[in-house]
Amino acid sequence: MRERYAGISNDAIDLLLSQSGGFGMWLRKLHGKSLVIAYDRIACLLTASATERYQMLLEDESYLLDMFSNYFIATYLNVTPQSLSRIRKGLAGADNPRAQTT
Repeated sequence: MRERYAGISNDAIDLLLSQSGGFGMWLRKLHGKSLVIAYDRIACLLTASATERYQMLLEDESYLLDMFSNYFIATYLNVTPQSLSRIRKGLAGADNPRAQTT
């Protein structure tokens, strides 16, 4: 069985590549962009603290917070759900000095 990508068979991709130079260029650009995104994600996981990763998520991809449960957000950040809860509580306390005294 031939593989399929996003509903397009491998044979269809081969046909498009052979008949359309533009499709090949688009596919190479897409592949290059995907690699940059993957390397950025790996570098972030290796170098940024959990709090920094959460802050980057808030700045760059906050829409994900509405789409997924806390469990999946924690997994995406490579932390436990309990750690995510502590990070959120810590940031809420930092934004509101009165919250730290209660």
